[in-house]
Amino acid sequence: MTETVITFIVGGGLAALLTQFGRVIRSLRSGARATTREVIQDLAAARDEAEEREAELRRDKDYWRNVAGSYGYLLRRNGITPDPVEPRSPSEARLDRERRDGKSARQRRAERAPTTEEIEEAAEQGGE
Repeated sequence: MTETVITFIVGGGLAALLTQFGRVIRSLRSGARATTREVIQDLAAARDEAEEREAELRRDKDYWRNVAGSYGYLLRRNGITPDPVEPRSPSEARLDRERRDGKSARQRRAERAPTTEEIEEAAEQGGE
């Protein structure tokens, strides 16, 4: 009889423990899913805001480009030569320099950079 009661109590306790353990796991999973869902929603909102800012900047850039083109047209129509006559973007100027020199901006910077010996020499002179 005692063994039956102990078995019943331990068996019931074990079942309750397993039930609670299952509930905890389920709640953790649903909480993790909710957190993941919130993170995804936040990322999507941030992406949407960034796309809106980019679109606004693009509209502003296009507007000012059109204004500059209109002013250039008006100047030429009235006999005034704009300065510079043929404006070039920085990327076009960089490509022209690379074609002319045969070197990229990174290569030109590397040539101007001090050598290891020069750095060590300057460090020795500064340490005296």
